[in-house]
Amino acid sequence: MVSKMILSPDQAYLNGLVQNDGTILRQLYAAFFPRISTFIQQNQGTQDDAQDIFQEALMVIYHKAKEEEFELTSAFYTFLYSICKNLWLKELRKKSREGVTIREEMVYTEDAEIEEAIHRRARARLYRQKFQALGEDCQQVLSMGFSKKPMVEIAEVMGYASPEYARKKKFTCKDKLIQMIKSDPIYQELADNG
Repeated sequence: MVSKMILSPDQAYLNGLVQNDGTILRQLYAAFFPRISTFIQQNQGTQDDAQDIFQEALMVIYHKAKEEEFELTSAFYTFLYSICKNLWLKELRKKSREGVTIREEMVYTEDAEIEEAIHRRARARLYRQKFQALGEDCQQVLSMGFSKKPMVEIAEVMGYASPEYARKKKFTCKDKLIQMIKSDPIYQELADNG
């Protein structure tokens, strides 16, 4: 039996871009172009500059996504924004002889946001990976616990003797998950950099 894989919106954007899907391209423009345009216009650019940079960034992503070893490690917008920003800064450097300046506070704020988004994404990926490595019982108990289901209901669904046992099982599973996450070298790297 073949199960149909559900794509994340970010992966759907990548696939749509590679397949030159008009609907996805329109979604990309609607969702992200206004923010890119605002950044460029606040940093000495025009609407036309923003259009050129946005299109060039989509082409960069298109070529990257076609590479076999490419893996999107951040949110699509974070990746797109960083490419647009780098392209625009490169363009401004060319024009620097004309005395163009960038609003520094905008650059630093956006850099911090990109870095935080990348760290959030990495932490979520680590959590999902370790959660999936738990046994099925622990996954079910924790999922119901995160959904705020009462212990009585969890005990009933899982076939446990009492709500107290369900509570103990939830605690044990949560502790195991935390230990698995903390023992992963990626956790320490994220803790050191985040």
